Amino acid sequence: MTSFLRYHGLISVILTYVVMTVVIVLYRTWSLHKFYQHHPGPTRESFLTGNYYTMKAAQNKNQLFDLILQWSIDHGKTFIFWRFNKEKWFTTDPSIIRSMLTELTIFKKAKTIPNRTLFSQRITGTSSFLTVIDGNIWAHKRKVMSAYFTKIHMNTLYEKLKGNLRTGLDTIMTRRLEKSPEVDLVDMYGELYQYFLGALGLDLNCGLVSGNSTFHNHCIQRILKWAPLQLQTPLKNWQLKRDPEVIETIDLVTQLR
Repeated sequence: MTSFLRYHGLISVILTYVVMTVVIVLYRTWSLHKFYQHHPGPTRESFLTGNYYTMKAAQNKNQLFDLILQWSIDHGKTFIFWRFNKEKWFTTDPSIIRSMLTELTIFKKAKTIPNRTLFSQRITGTSSFLTVIDGNIWAHKRKVMSAYFTKIHMNTLYEKLKGNLRTGLDTIMTRRLEKSPEVDLVDMYGELYQYFLGALGLDLNCGLVSGNSTFHNHCIQRILKWAPLQLQTPLKNWQLKRDPEVIETIDLVTQLR
């Protein structure tokens, strides 16, 4: 090794390492493409970048979901796309989704669930089902709870709750129309969903959830806006954590918990 360095120098070693790394990456990418070549999915725009820049352009126009919907229409319920040289799967098949969420052996669960925090600030409470951050424990609990959300139980539950939901819809619509003749449907249905959670827990009398549906919805909408942006580079996250709206959102998360 000493003689090699003496005759060829450090630069040659570095160049050799770089070339070998590039060759390995190219070979691995080619192997993955060959392995998945018969699986349905959109055509890669580039050998190395896959579909990344198509998705990035759609995201910049707030059309990412539209793009994925079109891919689902074109390629079926389950398809593969590429983020650089990494294969990614997308499915809308209910049976597969059910298995992914509850099956403990076929589908490997992540040790840490990334959407449980917002820039290191815990979103959920201290003892709730959603607080679980270990993917395996979460899958166990979800499997136990899934029996309560079967179709027959949900149909029965709707009959018991539809009166409360109607009251909630009337209350929310009246309050919003008093402020403006224009109603943001996405925001309104977000608030209605929070009201529904209160009805589901039958807490309408004390109003812990339903009575604070406006505040809860405001918090949730902020979290939905910023949570997807936290999975970026450390430098970008450092910059985002200093955004005034992010600071306010983290404070809202603390209040929400």
